[in-house]
Amino acid sequence: MSKSVFRTFHLTLGQRLALGFGLLIAIFISAVLFTNARLAEVQRVGSSLLGNSVPATIAGKELNSEINKSLAVLRGYLVLGDRQLIEKRQLIWQNIDEQLGVLRDSYSRMNIDEYGYVLEELEDSLYQYRLAQDEVENLAHTEDEQPAMRLFSERAAPSIFRLVTNLERLSAIEQALPSTPARKKMLGLIADSSASLSLSLGAVRSYLFSGDPVFKATFFQHWTTNGVRFDSIEDISYLLTSEQKSLFALYASERETFPEIVDKMFKIRDSESWNMSQYLLGAKAAPLADESLALINEMVRAQADTLKTDVQHLQTLNNTMVWVLKVTGVVGAILACLIAYGITRSIARPMRGTTRRLKDVAENGDYSVRLSVRGNDEISQSAEAFNTFMDATQDALSEMQKVMDRLASGDLSVRMHGDFRGDLLKIKDATNTSLDNVERAECAKQAAEHAAETVANENARVRQALDSASNCILMADTEHNIMYVNTATHNLMRDAQKDFASEIAHFNADNVIGLPVAVLHGSSNLNAQKLAELDGPFYSEFVIGKKVFSVNAVPMLDSNGERIGTVLEWRDRTDEVAIELEIDSVIAAAAQGDFTKN
Repeated sequence: MSKSVFRTFHLTLGQRLALGFGLLIAIFISAVLFTNARLAEVQRVGSSLLGNSVPATIAGKELNSEINKSLAVLRGYLVLGDRQLIEKRQLIWQNIDEQLGVLRDSYSRMNIDEYGYVLEELEDSLYQYRLAQDEVENLAHTEDEQPAMRLFSERAAPSIFRLVTNLERLSAIEQALPSTPARKKMLGLIADSSASLSLSLGAVRSYLFSGDPVFKATFFQHWTTNGVRFDSIEDISYLLTSEQKSLFALYASERETFPEIVDKMFKIRDSESWNMSQYLLGAKAAPLADESLALINEMVRAQADTLKTDVQHLQTLNNTMVWVLKVTGVVGAILACLIAYGITRSIARPMRGTTRRLKDVAENGDYSVRLSVRGNDEISQSAEAFNTFMDATQDALSEMQKVMDRLASGDLSVRMHGDFRGDLLKIKDATNTSLDNVERAECAKQAAEHAAETVANENARVRQALDSASNCILMADTEHNIMYVNTATHNLMRDAQKDFASEIAHFNADNVIGLPVAVLHGSSNLNAQKLAELDGPFYSEFVIGKKVFSVNAVPMLDSNGERIGTVLEWRDRTDEVAIELEIDSVIAAAAQGDFTKN
């Protein structure tokens, strides 16, 4: 199909493309119809595959996961005791029952040797496994779960209570007797016995809970210590009163039977069945889980073999369909190349000429270049639209150049006035708006510079006034660090250099800027917290070395009432305070009748 054929019918570019692609679409529709016929056969095989083998395989894997999950949840309940885990395990078993139902349905539709026999064994194994889990769950977190702890509660704890009670009564009687060195020794031995007894009980409890041999060794250590204290009391038992001897006899009798109880608890704790729920879980439930998993894996392997056979059959159908599609694709590609060649010849030549002209414009930046307009097809219409666009662009750039030249010479009143549309209108508006903003910014800049100069002059006058003032003035920033001291303050600090240095390490009157205000006020209550809470004038006095100063602190606020610092006025009141103290001394002496002081 050549270029001359398109010209004979005077086809536009769109009509040429429609004709060419119409032929291609007709070819591919034919291919699709043929392919659909083959896909129907594939779908039939796939439906059989998805309805039988795949559900059974998925159910087998889901059962595998749920069995392990039920065992993990049960273990979690044994450790945490969370009742919600019981409900979660029941939900897991509901899912296991559902997956068993899927396997039964698959068995009714599949023909696999021994599938039914294995399924029956699996159902029986899961039934026994569930009963074992229920038995473990019912035993967990009860008194029967840990026999050693039950023995501890029933025998060891009461025995310890009687032992400690006897020792406490012995101690109470001993404390009421007259104090002698021997009695003090006796009281200490009783206290040590009570302490070692309590530590022994704690070690027994810890060992029963954890099984850590360290706690077992700790018990024997403390019990040995208790035995030493027992022998020591027995050696000086002649000091005991009759009531104490009776209590000590009860203590000795109870103490003699206690190791036997501990030995029984330790033997139970050291055995595999120290925790019956854990023991049953490992000895009964876990093996049944392994048996069920083995049966599931056997079923999964049988299902996988069936699935493999179905997939191979599906692959044969797929290969046939792919071969047909390849042949159709090759034929379609050849026809498409022939159609594309005819259409390209009718389009490429005018497009190449247009592209060359556009490259000239892009490389040289000459917006006076225009495209030739020939004919009435889409390419000619595009060339005409491009020429219109270039006219508008050239006009806009020309006017922008004039504006930039005037702006470079300092004329901010120049504006763009051309009649533009679309993006060029936006550029015009943005340029004029930018010039307006520049003009306003320039005016604002001049006003700001004038205002800043006025403020700077005012600040300079205030600083000169403060430096010339005879009062001692300090200023602190919002972090309460010194930012300014006037000349009078600096001279005062130099005169009192030794007094300040005696209380402030490395103090230097010439280097106080940046120091915290609170550091300079010694014994004054003008600390950092008080400075932060300051909302009005605050007067205080403080002593530095031999000097006494008064300070008047006032917060500094800006025009919005925000805190911007603190101004402080110091006054050296050392001489005044000395006179006041002397006057107080004379008045005090006169009040006592001594009028000799003056």
